[in-house]
Amino acid sequence: LVNIYSPGDTLRYSAKTHKRSKDGEVMAFGISGKAAGNILLAALEWKNESEGGGFQGSLNTRSRFYRNKEGKDVAHVSISPSEVMIGDSLWHIRPANVVYASDYLKVDDFLLQHEAQHISIDGLATKDSSDSLNVGLQDVNVAYILDFVNFRSVEFDGFASGDVVVKSLFSYVQAS
Repeated sequence: LVNIYSPGDTLRYSAKTHKRSKDGEVMAFGISGKAAGNILLAALEWKNESEGGGFQGSLNTRSRFYRNKEGKDVAHVSISPSEVMIGDSLWHIRPANVVYASDYLKVDDFLLQHEAQHISIDGLATKDSSDSLNVGLQDVNVAYILDFVNFRSVEFDGFASGDVVVKSLFSYVQAS
């Protein structure tokens, strides 16, 4: 279901869909918001509608699109406070900024947090080995993470804390 309404120079939109996985889980996805000029406001929502679902949330963003001084297209996404349910735990997404251009990703202060547990992302990812994207984990339930990314090939359990440093990310990504 897609709805589009355009009063004047503002476009309002909403779309909803459902996806059934091979193992029978049903996920509902939705997006709504408005766009004017080079600004896009979006509310992304998802919910596992299967019995015992336990995974739902929303992500609220404001995106601005422009060309930088080198002529590259840039997307600057401001993440507003948002919430995610993983299992029976409410996680909070704190305000953050993400800037993306070709071979360039800058993340400022992304934080997904539940009580003392958190996942943080901060830094710069480019082809340059001196740039790094830093991912911090604090008492994160590994099973939650694997469920979150739908990785079920191997079973891990326990809690993880520590830092992951990603360098030269775009050196390994090949455009097709």
